[in-house]
Amino acid sequence: MHRQKIVAQDEWLQARKKLQTMEHQLQQHQQQIAEARAHMPWVKVDKIYEFHSPTGIKQLSELFDDKSQLIIFHVAFNSAKRTGSPHSAFIADHFNNTISYLAQNDIALAATSRAPIDKIKQYEKKMGWSFNWYSSSHNTFELDFYSSHDKDEELPCLSVFCKADDGHVYHCYSCPQTMLENMNTVFQLMDFTPHATDHYHDMSWLKTSKKLNGLSSQH
Repeated sequence: MHRQKIVAQDEWLQARKKLQTMEHQLQQHQQQIAEARAHMPWVKVDKIYEFHSPTGIKQLSELFDDKSQLIIFHVAFNSAKRTGSPHSAFIADHFNNTISYLAQNDIALAATSRAPIDKIKQYEKKMGWSFNWYSSSHNTFELDFYSSHDKDEELPCLSVFCKADDGHVYHCYSCPQTMLENMNTVFQLMDFTPHATDHYHDMSWLKTSKKLNGLSSQH
């Protein structure tokens, strides 16, 4: 582990104030982006999507439960290996303790994958996940909402939907793979530390987790 420049407290305070100005600018920019995201136009979802669950077939509107907003995380799943992709699994591993807080704000959280529901349930049990995870193996949901570019490729992605009072569902937002790090608590905390960038380049530390042991070290 290399050390940064060592300075006196006064010089450190000057550097900290300079960084704080940058952090405030970033915070303001993030707030502007959040405001713009909240005012994105909606697209009505006319297509019927049916998802397989352990209790039977569910349509998209049923994934909301009693909420008016729905976040869907598209989990890239390798059916041959019966595992989620490392990137998907690392993000989804944060969800269990998030659901109740989202629910208090009228938001449901669910996941979808093209894998058959039996393979999903097996992996879900192994990982100890309790959030709702549905199979989209019999529809084009992943293709239509940017998680897949073709029938053989699946990428982690996030989509947001809203349900109006009349029951109609609308697509509000989608987040590509390249932006998903922004929703990962571990990465956000790591960014406060001096050697965070070292960990980004070498993700082998994921294998020290018993839960994620055996997953690829690719980020």
